Amino acid sequence: MTVAETLLAELRRRALAIDTPDAKALAELAEQLVGLLQEQIMRCPLTHCYNEYYFGDFLSSELAGMGPDSEGGAIFLIAIDNLGSINDRFGEMVGNEALVACSYALQAGLPPEATLFRLQASTFAAYLPDRDPASALDCAEEARRTVEESRMFLETLTVSIAVIGIHEVLKGKTTNTDLPGLIMKAGRQRLREARRAGMNKVVSRDGEGQDSDDRPLVLMADTDPVTFEILGLAIEGLGCRVESCVDGEALWAKIEGSKVGMVISELFLPRLDAFAVRSKMLGQSRSKDIPYMILSRRKDDETVQKGSELKIEYYLKKPVFVNEVVGIVGMRLARR
Repeated sequence: MTVAETLLAELRRRALAIDTPDAKALAELAEQLVGLLQEQIMRCPLTHCYNEYYFGDFLSSELAGMGPDSEGGAIFLIAIDNLGSINDRFGEMVGNEALVACSYALQAGLPPEATLFRLQASTFAAYLPDRDPASALDCAEEARRTVEESRMFLETLTVSIAVIGIHEVLKGKTTNTDLPGLIMKAGRQRLREARRAGMNKVVSRDGEGQDSDDRPLVLMADTDPVTFEILGLAIEGLGCRVESCVDGEALWAKIEGSKVGMVISELFLPRLDAFAVRSKMLGQSRSKDIPYMILSRRKDDETVQKGSELKIEYYLKKPVFVNEVVGIVGMRLARR
């Protein structure tokens, strides 16, 4: 709850304690203002779709009561194929117009019960409740065609769509706490398959091909899987491989066992924090020169100084802009 919401809630509480018509009217007004603030916090200011922060809460809430036998509907992960080209040729302002046009086309192409989200950069997501796999696939194809045939933008937009059936990730699960991350991981893999197939595709099954070893590997570690899967999807658009983990020991094991192009992590990781991982990296000739980026809600003089001593090149405070992180990764990997 924001400071404004807290103050309005307190105003409402005090007004209700005074038993007069004016006080009750004031309480109702405060309640309306709280509702408006909450709605604004959940929305992308550009497209007015629900945003990535609400997406994680929404998924967790929807999945909380589902069991292994639930159908549960489907999640679509949707990437605009040519937004990068539009930004390069016409600038970010025109790119924003493309995002808005795409959001309108998606809303027109998706069924009324679908909930649409903007997940930063060129990526959207949609949740369709109570859909079997065949029906979900038909809906995804209709959304893809609607975007391609739309004339709301100065040139044709196309999207690739990953379809993830909730039933897929519910099978064999005794807890739903990791399901949002599993859904995003499956979606990222299928969008990668769509790129390989030439884009403007719908993919509903994992491909059998393996990632080529010649692509730069970016390792990511955080306890928030949804945020990092969204970020990982954007980084993969640079032509990188992305692997993720949720604790410092697993991150260090990957660093020791792989040829790594860059490491991105939260500062406060379980088992080993980012500073401990970086200290280990500096002690090994094969890992001491790997660039490291920290993304954390804690950024103060003490942590920045410690990061500088450990040769951590980039230290960004959360929430971060996906485009900023992707720009840094692209620039840094180009120098290696």
